[in-house]
Amino acid sequence: MFHEAWKITIITERTLEQKVSRLLMDMGCKGFTLFDVGGRGLHHFHAPVERGIAPEEFTEIQFEAILQNRERAESIARKIVQEFFDYYAGIVFLERVEVVRAERF
Repeated sequence: MFHEAWKITIITERTLEQKVSRLLMDMGCKGFTLFDVGGRGLHHFHAPVERGIAPEEFTEIQFEAILQNRERAESIARKIVQEFFDYYAGIVFLERVEVVRAERF
């Protein structure tokens, strides 16, 4: 009933929302989930409360997408890092997951 798949998670600056969204779709993702996030990084807090702004003004976002193929997920991760992370903050990681409807991914 369950099928192996790969979740790619990308946490980066909100200014990259449209570019990362487009890259994910262009590289074969059928869809993704997008979250507003905050936290502590190597350089400083990434939390809106610490910056004195309202929660709807989060400056970091998190993408999650599920792919059937690990090689495709790795390819997307490499492309994200190469295109954006020399100039923008971010992290990318992969997780093995199990899904019920593999054809959706």
